[in-house]
Amino acid sequence: MSKTGLPTSNPKISRCHTNPFVWFFISIFSPIILPQLNAAKTRIAAGRKDIQTYVNSLSLSLRKIGKEAIAEIQTKFRALEESVNSKKEALIEILAKKYAII
Repeated sequence: MSKTGLPTSNPKISRCHTNPFVWFFISIFSPIILPQLNAAKTRIAAGRKDIQTYVNSLSLSLRKIGKEAIAEIQTKFRALEESVNSKKEALIEILAKKYAII
């Protein structure tokens, strides 16, 4: 990760660090956008925990049904988290293309 929180393992992003103009824009946008993306990931993690807490609070007779439902819900949480990650990558791609890094 770079100072901005953007992954540097991506060659397109690594080239950003050599272009001061692009670095300027990324340094402006990343403090605004990345906290929102991180907040979304935090909320997803909290949702997972809330679901588990709820199921654990169910009576024994309902807990089995709740545990079965958790598997499906966790799949949706994983998809949501992947969506947040892909939005982050897409944003990086957009900035890279817009400022001719690619």
